[in-house]
Amino acid sequence: MMKLNNTSNGKRIAQNTMIMYVRMLLVMAITLVTVRFVLKILGVEDYGIYNVVAGLVTSMSFVSNSMQMATQRFYAYAIGERNEEKQKVIFNLSLLIYATLVIIVLILAETVGLWFLTHKMVIPESRFVAALWIYHFAILSFVITMLTTPFAAMIIAHEDMGVFAVVSLTDCILKLLILIPLTLLPYDKLIFYGMFILLVTIIKEGIVILYSRKNYLECRFKKTWDRRQFRSILSYSGWSLFGTMAGTAYNQGNNLLINMFFGPIANAAQAVAFQVSTALNMFSSNFFVVIRPPLIKSYAEGNHDYMMRLFYTSGKITFCLLLLIFFPLILNTEYILTLWLGKVSEYMVSFTQLTLIATIILAMHQPITTLVQAAGAVKRYHAIVETITLMCVPLTYLFFRLGYPVQWTFYISIVLFVVAHFIRLLVLRTIMPFSINEYCVKFLLPITAIVCISIMIVYVIYTLLPSGMTGFILSCIVSILTVSVCSFGIAFNKQERLQVIKMIKKHGK
Repeated sequence: MMKLNNTSNGKRIAQNTMIMYVRMLLVMAITLVTVRFVLKILGVEDYGIYNVVAGLVTSMSFVSNSMQMATQRFYAYAIGERNEEKQKVIFNLSLLIYATLVIIVLILAETVGLWFLTHKMVIPESRFVAALWIYHFAILSFVITMLTTPFAAMIIAHEDMGVFAVVSLTDCILKLLILIPLTLLPYDKLIFYGMFILLVTIIKEGIVILYSRKNYLECRFKKTWDRRQFRSILSYSGWSLFGTMAGTAYNQGNNLLINMFFGPIANAAQAVAFQVSTALNMFSSNFFVVIRPPLIKSYAEGNHDYMMRLFYTSGKITFCLLLLIFFPLILNTEYILTLWLGKVSEYMVSFTQLTLIATIILAMHQPITTLVQAAGAVKRYHAIVETITLMCVPLTYLFFRLGYPVQWTFYISIVLFVVAHFIRLLVLRTIMPFSINEYCVKFLLPITAIVCISIMIVYVIYTLLPSGMTGFILSCIVSILTVSVCSFGIAFNKQERLQVIKMIKKHGK
């Protein structure tokens, strides 16, 4: 869909994009089936307990996520510079940093985290022992995942998306297969579910390590030291860490507040909403797993024109892909949840719809954040932007204390995400040559027109459709056709439309 700087790079991006979307569809289908059966096997209360307790540990994954982004950035930059020795140094320094962080996380988890679980979380007394088991299984899973992140980052930096896809599918399939023995066990199913998830993590991360060590010479631990490079990685990671905390605050911070004020039933509804929003977010995140390495490499090569073409086109593609699934989901939320889960509990519909809106707004930041990461100017960016995003937790707490309903956590997040997006643009302009006016003309105006036109057409037709499966299928067809036509006619410029036509003709032969 985009004009590329050379044929081989274009083919690689197109191939990797196709691999990631096939992977996404399979992962999404398997995950949705898995969630339904897990909810049925564990029950609503135990499912809510698992998500909030495991989520307490997952909330520390912002450490791993920020380090992974940092490692990918430095790997990709070194590959763009064609500096193999630098790649080896970065890998070894990353392992050293990760090992140190694991020790810190373990200390925090077994002190502050354990105290919070024991004294602050709302868990039925009869399920507290099971919750403790889940907590420690989650800690072990987190530690294993964190220590293998440098290996996973190397796979992505080398753009080996086929391997990445296979590992992801293996993880999902195993999480589905563990439900078979879970249904047969006469013992506490919640405890065994946590244990089986830990086993799946060990298998998945083992595959990542074995592949990386076999195929990348730089993935060998060697005692090495580069003070300047170490300080660069640590500084970049530290500010990326602060940035990732904002996402954690939105997901896990609010999850804990919901538990404190409304209990595990509301947590179960939020967990379902999160699964649906994850399905939506996959459309953009999968695409940017492919786009991020060439975008960073083009910056390292000094190819500014290509980088900006990739920036605008990838942003438009991302948003249009999100709209393709956004409209069918938000129009048919209750029907989809009923079809998926069999029974829709309190809060599920409203939580899911509001989470979808928040997700599509938040996803627009990915091209901007990638440019900032490529430039390495994360300090100023995260210090300003993520401070705004982090305000969602104290504001949610304030509104809950004042007696507002649980849905207000989503209202607050949506408003803050909109404000944060415009602040991102202002900050990016101070980091590199960037025109906000050009951004408005090339991106904001086209996508706004697409949204407005699509809403009018899709909603009017939706009101005329019958209920049930027939109405659902027809609404999906109308939504996809409307968004596709509007995107092709409004979002893409002449050059990009010609490229799309060329690709369609090529694959149609």
